[in-house]
Amino acid sequence: FMHTLSYLGMPVFVTPSSPDKAIIFWLAARFLAVMGMLGIVLCGCNIIQKNIGQWLLLSLVVMLVVLMAWLELFYPALLPVTFVPGKGLTQFKINSEYFLSVLYLITALLAFHKSERATHSYWVYLGAAAIIMTFSELFFTWYAKVTDIYNLLGHLYKMIAYGLIYYAVFVSSVREPFNQVVLLQKKQENTANKLRVAQTIAHLGEWELDFKTDHLQWSDSVFELFEIEPSRFGASYEAFLAQCHPDDRQKVDENFRASVTNHTPYEFVHRLLMRDGRVKWVRESGVTEYDVDGHPLHTQGVLIEVTHIMEMEESLRSRELYYRTVTELLPVPLAMIDRQGEVTFLNKCFVDTFGYAQADIPNVDQWWALAFPDPDYRASVIRQWTEGTVRMQHGEAFPLKEVRVTCKNGDVRIVIAHLAVLSASENMAFLYDITERKQLETHAQNMREQIAQSSKMESIGYLTAGIAHDFNNILGAMMGYCELSLHMIEMGKPEKLGQYQSEILGAGHRAKELISQMLVFSRLSPQMEAQGMVPVVYLAPVVKEVVSLLRSSIPSTIDLNYRIESDNIKARIQPVHLHQILLNLGVNARDAMGEYGKIEVVLSVAHGGIQLCSSCKQPFDGSYAQISVKDSGSGISEPLLNKIFDPFFTTKEVGKGTGMGLSVVHGLVHALGGHIVVRSSPEGTVFNIQLPLDNAAPDVSDIVDSTPLMGLQGLRVMVVDDESAMSAMLHEFLALHGAHVVSFVSPIVALDSFSHHLDRIDLVITDETMPGMSGMSMASSMLQLKPGLPIILCTGFSEHATPESVANMGIAAFFYKPLNMVELLYKIEELHLAGLQK
Repeated sequence: FMHTLSYLGMPVFVTPSSPDKAIIFWLAARFLAVMGMLGIVLCGCNIIQKNIGQWLLLSLVVMLVVLMAWLELFYPALLPVTFVPGKGLTQFKINSEYFLSVLYLITALLAFHKSERATHSYWVYLGAAAIIMTFSELFFTWYAKVTDIYNLLGHLYKMIAYGLIYYAVFVSSVREPFNQVVLLQKKQENTANKLRVAQTIAHLGEWELDFKTDHLQWSDSVFELFEIEPSRFGASYEAFLAQCHPDDRQKVDENFRASVTNHTPYEFVHRLLMRDGRVKWVRESGVTEYDVDGHPLHTQGVLIEVTHIMEMEESLRSRELYYRTVTELLPVPLAMIDRQGEVTFLNKCFVDTFGYAQADIPNVDQWWALAFPDPDYRASVIRQWTEGTVRMQHGEAFPLKEVRVTCKNGDVRIVIAHLAVLSASENMAFLYDITERKQLETHAQNMREQIAQSSKMESIGYLTAGIAHDFNNILGAMMGYCELSLHMIEMGKPEKLGQYQSEILGAGHRAKELISQMLVFSRLSPQMEAQGMVPVVYLAPVVKEVVSLLRSSIPSTIDLNYRIESDNIKARIQPVHLHQILLNLGVNARDAMGEYGKIEVVLSVAHGGIQLCSSCKQPFDGSYAQISVKDSGSGISEPLLNKIFDPFFTTKEVGKGTGMGLSVVHGLVHALGGHIVVRSSPEGTVFNIQLPLDNAAPDVSDIVDSTPLMGLQGLRVMVVDDESAMSAMLHEFLALHGAHVVSFVSPIVALDSFSHHLDRIDLVITDETMPGMSGMSMASSMLQLKPGLPIILCTGFSEHATPESVANMGIAAFFYKPLNMVELLYKIEELHLAGLQK
């Protein structure tokens, strides 16, 4: 300001104006400015942080200004000359400007250096102002006259520099921090409001107890939890205890004082008693601060309402007690197992059933070892159990597993095991004890088999006379043709021997079929399916067989006919069971008539509406394979129709019937899902057996290849049969077709010979039932001596020799006696060709 007033042309400012006067004021202002900036950069703001420093600095600046003004106005001669009229600026003035530029440059460098460690932009703006001031001073050094462009630029840069200084001091250091403080205050207020709202929602409050004043400070939410007005609260520890439930006050006080005394955190759950008698549960937590002597200063803590949690825990405890009582008293063995395999609970039924307490089986591994001592069986059970758990993890139901459990006392119980998910960390295993049920089922099955066998034996008794008649006729024909053949040979007339031999062979086949039917009916046939495997069969051939068998036991005065509507009707049934059903019904039909009458058996497919089963009294509908047995007797009265299927009920005379025939028929039919419909009138009775139709492929026997025989030349065959006639016949027959045959009647001798001549035997044909050693035993020994040896086993009847059992031993083929020699030759040739290909 003094520099401006000292220019020529301005009013007189104390003393006359002159360029030298104006420049001296200019240099004083520039030195004051640069020294101020440099002092800030070097000393920072620490010097003016206290009031005394501020006043001293202000006084110093004022004194410098007054001193410079006083000297220039009244003693200019004491100051250096800066301008000479007619010559221009002095060297002092020029050097001063350069010196100012250097000071500004040093100030800029120091400011930028400080900016690297600063968190705000104050030093950056200050350094930038110092740089611009440097250029400003240089331009002021270079200008030659007032109107020079350098002079203009020097003033312009100076204005820009002061603008940056203003921004650094008032914007970056004052306004922005102030705005940040305001923003932070607003955020704190918002946070405090949110905290208050959160505390209210969460039923959470803060408190602080001052031990010196005994003043207890609560947050607003604590007052809301206690449901009291702040003005009505005594703000003391005793007033707080008065709000607690009377039964909890002593415990609260003891716990708090113990935490203060022991220097431990305070945490306790207790009740509050509201004015209306309601009870609230709260959880309090706090920490205490102490002085250097260990005396408590104050305790700060939080309080949260946990009424719902306590009520839930109480409910859970009640429900847990309830369910634990239920599981404890449950009449099913039950165990709970966690995900680590630890047994967490066994109910009373489990301990009583198996004898193992929880101490005996603390984990699943111990249970496996004790309950399943056999290693192989244990591995099987564990594998099935693991597969079941994997299925559960994929959302499937755990399959019921029937296992044998060894109890602590050594008994074996049969149980059905089932696993259920109890929680994310625990499973529940049920072991349903079905030992008694299995025993009852076994006993019932034995009873059913005895009853069925009794019924069959009764039917066999009825059939005996007819079978004996037919069999005697067959034997008579065979013996007659044999005698006739011998006579023709003696008479030298062999022309009809071939015809007689054909008749003998045909009679033999009829005898074979008759014996096969008897074995099937008596359930002694080795051709039966495995137990539990019910085959799909065409019904027409079986019906024809039964009618043929019935014909032998029914007087010739009774007309017996059958009618097959379709040969393609199939059902899933054991042929022996169908034999038994139809024979029982046929014998009953015979007994229902006098000396004369008619019986008709019809196989058809029944399509109809709802019908009522005469034996189980249940309605049914749909399509069924229907076998009808109709007689021309006098019928069955209505009262008797409701009893005919009862066990041991019979209308026959004492000693002529067991009363089990129709009961067995009922059991067999309904076991297959079928029904029985009886229609009776004075003109006769018809039993309609309804069996479910089955469209699956039927079981068929092997078909003999019709390829012409190629001969057995070079094949070395051993024949073993204790029946010398059979052994000799096979010997002659095979030799006739080119084989080299050696035959034995003793299996022991045959095995000994085989062991010494392994390379001389290509194939063995043996009987099964022989003295000293069975054919299967001999075959097993031979296969050990010569693996892969083709062996053909033949038997008339054996309970042990079946196609499945001999195949499992490695025996190549199996035949029933009497042998079909053509089939035997085809099988030998097949085995021979297979051996040659190897």
